[in-house]
Amino acid sequence: MAYTLVVGTPGESSNAVGVDGDQSNNDKVGSGAVYIFVRDASGNWSQQVYIKAAHRKLAHS
Repeated sequence: MAYTLVVGTPGESSNAVGVDGDQSNNDKVGSGAVYIFVRDASGNWSQQVYIKAAHRKLAHS
């Protein structure tokens, strides 16, 4: 049986846009992201999708 985990990260800082963009570009501090992970039958988790909003704004403190 496979399991899916969706994680919201409000402090994530990538400047990517849309689905599966460049996660290593950290030019948009606090813009947030969503990660989707899947667990396989052996119990191993792997990242499947990385999502950024099309219109990113900095998080408010």
